[in-house]
Amino acid sequence: MQQSTEISKNHGLTLTNRSAMAVTGVEDVSGFDETAITCRTTLGDLIIEGSSLHIVGFSAEKGELAVTGTITALFYDEGKERGGLFRRLGRK
Repeated sequence: MQQSTEISKNHGLTLTNRSAMAVTGVEDVSGFDETAITCRTTLGDLIIEGSSLHIVGFSAEKGELAVTGTITALFYDEGKERGGLFRRLGRK
């Protein structure tokens, strides 16, 4: 039996006490700082907002991302509107 290292087509996330999150189906992390993390998933771009955010684990091969910090919001952007992702990250 051959073990696959491809990214799972399934996407899921587990949020624990708004302070730790595990995400599957992650294809790439395109940007991050202490207030926002942007990643491409199999279901569109995911924007994680909060404070003191840290990526504690990322495996592009397995499609897994682990984040800690205070998580205040999650947004999906399926790319239907050009510039929507960057416009949202720029507003504050």
